[in-house]
Amino acid sequence: MTTPPSAGTHVLLVAAGSAVGAVLRFLLDTAAGGGWAALWTLNLAGAALLGLLTGLLAGRRSARWLAPLLGPGLLGGFTTFSAVLVLTVGSTGPVAAVAQLGAMTLLGALAAWAGLVLARRLHPHGDVPAEARR
Repeated sequence: MTTPPSAGTHVLLVAAGSAVGAVLRFLLDTAAGGGWAALWTLNLAGAALLGLLTGLLAGRRSARWLAPLLGPGLLGGFTTFSAVLVLTVGSTGPVAAVAQLGAMTLLGALAAWAGLVLARRLHPHGDVPAEARR
């Protein structure tokens, strides 16, 4: 039986994943030339991957270790809402800023939902072996 990580281990898993995710985001953002297009692409891809990960790990004991490492860790470091805020506030008026932030939030939620749907199609919960369940 897999025991859940302790609080300290949980923090270390998130920190390790975040470090990798942030570096990956930086490298991809730099390679793409930065700006809005790269930011939107990275954030929406991260949201979709988080939905996919959540769906694939549902009901699995391994999720106790993988979820913090890959979810808030890797994908939390990979996505960035603070950069959206900086670009929005620095380059648009208040109405456009609210529209940009609202659109990013809505499309991010839709991307996460699409990832969940894909996970269910790839691996329905009924296919999780009994030994992999909690």
